[in-house]
Amino acid sequence: MTEKIHIYYFDFLKIIAILMVLFNHTDGCYLFTDRQNSIMFLPYLLIYICVKMAVPLFFMISGALLLGKEEKYSKVLFYRVFRFICILLIVSLILYIYKIHFDFSKFSLQDFLTITYSKKMSVGLWYLYSYIGYLIMLPLLRNMVKHFSKADFIYFVAFYIVLTGFVPIIQYIVSGGSVNISTYFRTPIFAQNIFFPIAGYCINSNELLGNPKKSDIYITIAIGLFSICATAFMICYQKHVEGAFKETFSETLTSIHTCIFFMLVKYKFQKHQISNVTKQILSFFGRLTFGIYLFEQVYRDVTKPVLYFCLKYMKSMPAYMLWVLCATLFGALISYILKKIPVINKFI
Repeated sequence: MTEKIHIYYFDFLKIIAILMVLFNHTDGCYLFTDRQNSIMFLPYLLIYICVKMAVPLFFMISGALLLGKEEKYSKVLFYRVFRFICILLIVSLILYIYKIHFDFSKFSLQDFLTITYSKKMSVGLWYLYSYIGYLIMLPLLRNMVKHFSKADFIYFVAFYIVLTGFVPIIQYIVSGGSVNISTYFRTPIFAQNIFFPIAGYCINSNELLGNPKKSDIYITIAIGLFSICATAFMICYQKHVEGAFKETFSETLTSIHTCIFFMLVKYKFQKHQISNVTKQILSFFGRLTFGIYLFEQVYRDVTKPVLYFCLKYMKSMPAYMLWVLCATLFGALISYILKKIPVINKFI
């Protein structure tokens, strides 16, 4: 039996991603909208754009971990799909009880089932629905990527970027949003929950992409910065055209800078040895991120007094960031405790 190798850059990415998730669900993420005449407008806008990488990073890590495995259909369906459906139902029930302030006289089974089935119980739970869809497709995706060549990967990424990024941008600049590509033109494989797992698997695979040269790294960084700047331009351009900031283009080019960030972190961890203490810290917090995500709304609510206190003594952005850090640490503590409980530790 081969020894299982722990990949520490995955832990690092998960920690960064969960911080992004929590920050994305706060008003601090949108501070740029009322700082248009401030020197801080651009930094705040860039932060807003970068935190959109959070969920794609989680999908990429999942793809890197799962797509290379060989599992029977029964294991995929019962261990993975059914398990996450149970997680969704249990977490939704807990959040529903939390939303009615534990007043069981207000509990409605029909209301709970309707919200869980057709909507979502919390702003962040959409990821679980999308993730379950990805898990259902997992056996088919595994067979597909098994035969992926470097050319296949380049073709796949290029058309995803063109169809989900460049086409929406060009048609908006040309028509101001009045003319869009026909809804009959569909490319289902370019869904977010399919693209990012495949991208994560391919980037993590040294056999597929090989080791980049230093010049390749510099070019890659330049492309990533261009992607972020282009996103900022489109957000501002839409504000100029329509008179209000909207989220239409906030994730249009996210695939570019997310994949590049993933690649750069991997490269950094491969080139530089990290200490045993750093490994322990990354491993400890990395395995708690899913538990933090599940109840992040609760953790933000419980620690919100931290925000009110900080706003008295510091600027808004540092106050929001400190609040997010406190909420994350509190969530990590609760997740650590829950992981010590038998049965529950199998779910989070």
